[in-house]
Amino acid sequence: MEDPQQGLVALAGLLHTNGLMNIGLYSKLARRHIVELQAHFQQSGLRATANDIRQARAEIIGTDNGICHRVRQITDFYSISGCRDLLFHVQERCYRLPEIATLLAKAGLQFLGFGWTDLRTPARYLRENPDDPSMTDLSKWDSFEQRHPDTFLGMYIFWCQKA
Repeated sequence: MEDPQQGLVALAGLLHTNGLMNIGLYSKLARRHIVELQAHFQQSGLRATANDIRQARAEIIGTDNGICHRVRQITDFYSISGCRDLLFHVQERCYRLPEIATLLAKAGLQFLGFGWTDLRTPARYLRENPDDPSMTDLSKWDSFEQRHPDTFLGMYIFWCQKA
C-alpha cells in the first residue's frame, strides 16, 4: 500500500465503535537481515521471477551464516510466492513499535495486544515487565524488542479496537 496511514484510517472508518481489527506489519528490527538480503539480490540483478527466486533460495541454503540461518526459519522462504514476498517485495514497509503507536493513534485505534503462536515470548515479556500485566505498553514492547530483536521475525500481528 502506498500510504499505509491513509489505508489504516480508511479501514478504521469502517469499524463500529469498539470494533476489532487484526493487523500484520513488518518489524524494522526483525527484518534487518532480510533487508540486507533484499539489497544483495537487487544488486546481483535477480528479479522476482520463479527461476531467480529459486537461485536466491539456493544461495541462502548454501550459505552458512546467521542471516541465512534466520531467513531459513521463516515459513515464507519455502514457497515461490512466499519467498517473492519475503525477498523481492516491491513495496515493503517496516516499522518500529513507536511508529505503530502513532499510526494507531492517528486512526483512532487502541492497541489491545499481540497474537502469539509461541507462548514463551509473552511469558518472557512479563518476567521482564511485571508492571505491564496487560502487555499493552508499546514503549515497553519496543524496549523488549531492542533487547530481543528477532522477537517479531515473521511480523507484528496484533489486535486493535476503535475507540
